Amino acid sequence: MGNQLHASAIRWLSHVPFPTTLVWLPETVGADEEALLLAAPFLGESPDGLSLCRDPLGKPYPARRGYPVPWLHISNTHDGGQRLLLAAKHENLVGVGLDVVHLPRLRSPHKDRAYLHRLAARFMEPTEYERFQCAARQDDEEALRRRVAAHFSLMEAASKALGTGLKVGAFMGHSASLPLSALGALQLEPSVQLFFDDHAQTRLATLNAQRWEAYWGSDDTYLVSAVFLFDNEQINKLPLDEQTPFMSY
Repeated sequence: MGNQLHASAIRWLSHVPFPTTLVWLPETVGADEEALLLAAPFLGESPDGLSLCRDPLGKPYPARRGYPVPWLHISNTHDGGQRLLLAAKHENLVGVGLDVVHLPRLRSPHKDRAYLHRLAARFMEPTEYERFQCAARQDDEEALRRRVAAHFSLMEAASKALGTGLKVGAFMGHSASLPLSALGALQLEPSVQLFFDDHAQTRLATLNAQRWEAYWGSDDTYLVSAVFLFDNEQINKLPLDEQTPFMSY
C-alpha cells in the first residue's frame, strides 16, 4: 500500500470532502472483490461477510449477507492491465462513477491531431465539441490527447454514477444505457462542468440526485476521473485530514 507511482493521476482524491478511498491493483481474476475488502476498513466497515453484488442494470454495490451496505458506494474500472476500485461513504451519496484511460493507447503515428479531433467529434454532443475546440486551440499534441481522454473518461464516469452505463454500438449496453451524446463535459478546468441531456436528467431524477461533483487527473500513463452524485444541495463536509485516499499494488 501507499505506492505513489501514479499519485498525480489521483491527486484529486485529496479534494473530495467526504470519506473516500481508492484501491489500485494489477488486473487479475477476483481483483474487484480483493479491492473491496482492502477498501472497507478505511471507511469504517469490516470486511467480514462483505461481497460485491450488481443491481439489475449491472452497477456494482457492496453487500453484506445479501443486503446493500448503507451509505457505501463503489465503482470499478480497468485499462492498461490495471484494476481500480473507488469506495466512498456518505449519507447524501446516491451514485459514484470511476474511469481510467491508459494513455499509451492514444499514442501511435496515425493517432495525430486530426485523428484526435475526429475521435472527439464522434462521441461529443455538438455544444461540447464546440467548447472542446475552443479550449484546445493552444494545446500541443500531448495536451490534446489528454483533453480528449478526459472528456471521454468523464462521460464514462458520469454514466457509471448514474448506474446506466453507455450504449456503444449495436451490441454494447442495455435498454437503460444512455447514448454517448446524453452526457459529457462542457469544461475541464479550472473545475469540471458536466452536462446531462433530458434522458440523463430523467435518470438523475430517479436517483433524486440534486448535485454532482466531478474530478480528473493524469500522469504520463494513466488518466483517472470520478463523478459523485448527491441527493442534497448541501452535505456535511468532513475535514480534509479525515480523508483516506490510498493506492495498493
